[in-house]
Amino acid sequence: MDIRRLLLIILTVLCFAVTGSSLVGSLNETQIQSRLELYQTNLLLRTVGLDGDRVKAPTEMNLSMETIGQAIRAGFGQGDTFNQALKSYEVFRKSAQGNLEKLNATSSNITTPDELFAVDAEIKRQTQTIAEVDLRIGLLYAFQGQTDSAQQQWAPLLPNTFDWADAVQNPAPIPTEQIAQTAGILAELWRESPTLTTTTVPPQLQTLDGWFGDVAIARWYELTHQTDALTDLQSTVSLRANRTALKLSTVNLVPILGLLIGTGLLVYLLIQRFRQKSQSILALNSTEPWQIPWSDEAVLQTFVVGFFFAGQFIVPIVLAGSLSFAGINPATLTGLPKASYILLGYGLLSIAGLWILRYSIRDHWPLTKEWFNYNLRDRWLGWGIGGYAIALPLVVGISLINQAIWQGQGGSNPILSIILENRDPWAIAAFFITAAIAAPLFEETLFRGFLLPSLTRHLSPWGAVVVSGFIFAIAHLSLSEVLPLTVLGIVLGGVYLRTRNLLAPILVHGLWNSGTLISLLVLSNGGI
Repeated sequence: MDIRRLLLIILTVLCFAVTGSSLVGSLNETQIQSRLELYQTNLLLRTVGLDGDRVKAPTEMNLSMETIGQAIRAGFGQGDTFNQALKSYEVFRKSAQGNLEKLNATSSNITTPDELFAVDAEIKRQTQTIAEVDLRIGLLYAFQGQTDSAQQQWAPLLPNTFDWADAVQNPAPIPTEQIAQTAGILAELWRESPTLTTTTVPPQLQTLDGWFGDVAIARWYELTHQTDALTDLQSTVSLRANRTALKLSTVNLVPILGLLIGTGLLVYLLIQRFRQKSQSILALNSTEPWQIPWSDEAVLQTFVVGFFFAGQFIVPIVLAGSLSFAGINPATLTGLPKASYILLGYGLLSIAGLWILRYSIRDHWPLTKEWFNYNLRDRWLGWGIGGYAIALPLVVGISLINQAIWQGQGGSNPILSIILENRDPWAIAAFFITAAIAAPLFEETLFRGFLLPSLTRHLSPWGAVVVSGFIFAIAHLSLSEVLPLTVLGIVLGGVYLRTRNLLAPILVHGLWNSGTLISLLVLSNGGI
């Protein structure tokens, strides 16, 4: 055994060990889906006026933005919105509390200062998140007249000694202390006989964003008898509610149409496959394997060295070392610098991965036309759009099952959380390039263009589609994403198997990631 093969074996064992450890570690991480549901709840609350009543549909045919928004708002059941919001926040709080308990248990077993610092920072962040959620749950109770429940929700947050006037004039600079002051102000506002000594809105209430801030400030105006200010606020909230409802409906319209079209297309293809068998659309090319000139060792080398080792070790070390040399800590990056860092990292991974792929099959170059086909003249556009439509009902359906299994745990792609926290348009553009262009080009070339055909040496074409889809899902290192990403990978593989043109799955992948990115950007307006 030569040194190269020995090194490949060692790296393969390391690959399995680190991948397994990452998957197990993701069990203790919260899915981003739970936070997204909370964001959507916040946006739905913004479709509710300060009076809590449903806005009537317009009687005249006026197609202005506000009129259309009013018509859409008429379809929302406000009582259901409050119950749904309360349930979403309680579920999120339970999950966050569970994470906090796990972090506290973990901190007692940590010995290294750096790890302890990171865990302590996460404990503080989770504690603050739970406190912010408690503020909002209390406001949901208070708005519906359940003041006793609201006061019980705020009571644990109150400072030991609370001076109303001092809190209003001297807001605390520390977030946790500011939350305690906010809780004290809210508790005073919904007391049976509140005593307010000033008409100026406390800055703590202005930090409550969205519907929650509007409700608290409206209560302040009401108790301080600022009628004109309250009327102006109600008008502003109503206008924003109409626009939010219109935006939500517009954004949801595309995936809903996609679900309907995809379901219909899927049913049609399955019926045709059953009736026409080998002559059906799905059957064409589905039984023809590739002629594979290289060994299994070349496949293993490409993925272990070019994808895993480069992605987990080489690229992160090179980037972190370069920034450290320049006196920059990667952990402190935000906005455009963070997005650029991620884009650069993915670009370096793509270059390294494709170079290792080229090196692994160098003895068989040039390849025949069946390999790595990017044919602009073929029918890749229709298959790409159709594949995306078919993926929608399949992945959404399996995701519902997946949520029931993992109950908000299992981790998610960390880039999704970073995207949610950014508002910089240039950073968003960099994320879009990474997710919608770079990732589809690199991953489809590697997983569909190289891995899937190589697996047909041992498996049937459709067996290779399933296995390559599963490996594609595992490569994302989050247990909660394995099922939905496997289904997506199967669709991508099926499209490539049928077309033998990489542009088709690249388009499906790009559309999928673009849709996810757009949804994140819309929902990020409902953050807490």
